[in-house]
Amino acid sequence: MRPRGSAYAKFAWKKGAKRIIAIDHVDYRLKHAKEFNHVETYNFEAVDDLDQYLIELTKGGADVVIDCVGLDAKRTPVEKVETTLMLQGGSLGAFHMAANMVRKFGTISVVGVYGLTYNMFPFGHLFERNITLKMGLAPVIHYMPDLFKWVQSGEMDARDIITHRLPLSEVEHAYRIFDNKDDQCIKVVLKP
Repeated sequence: MRPRGSAYAKFAWKKGAKRIIAIDHVDYRLKHAKEFNHVETYNFEAVDDLDQYLIELTKGGADVVIDCVGLDAKRTPVEKVETTLMLQGGSLGAFHMAANMVRKFGTISVVGVYGLTYNMFPFGHLFERNITLKMGLAPVIHYMPDLFKWVQSGEMDARDIITHRLPLSEVEHAYRIFDNKDDQCIKVVLKP
């Protein structure tokens, strides 16, 4: 039996995941993922050549890699300039990591929101390894019936990602602590 976890981990376990690895550079988010989701965690700033390490650890790479970072990924100095000049829509750092860690014939699912234009997109790297790329805005309406059933039955508790509950009058403060990663904020619920 799989451990109980957040909505995200629970969904992955239900879909047949045998192993879930979370990667981030924010330690409190990694700690939260490990504690609530019962997943393996790695700080990409603390492990040299994490891509290669995880390929070896998983014996060839992951079957599915989910990029939920999008344009908020850490940017190199060049990417900062390109973004400012509107030559690029953010950073491809997380996507490059996903492209390196997925096994041949694997799938990369992009649920993080990206800008419109990117330089150095690894098209050939994906093509030669027969990688399936799935992306787009989350089709939440299609998942709602199952999610509601899991919540109602107690099979899933989606509250574990909520770290802050604030009145609607503090919406500006709520956004600031979320955006700046202050006060170990993961998710804010605003109350009327």
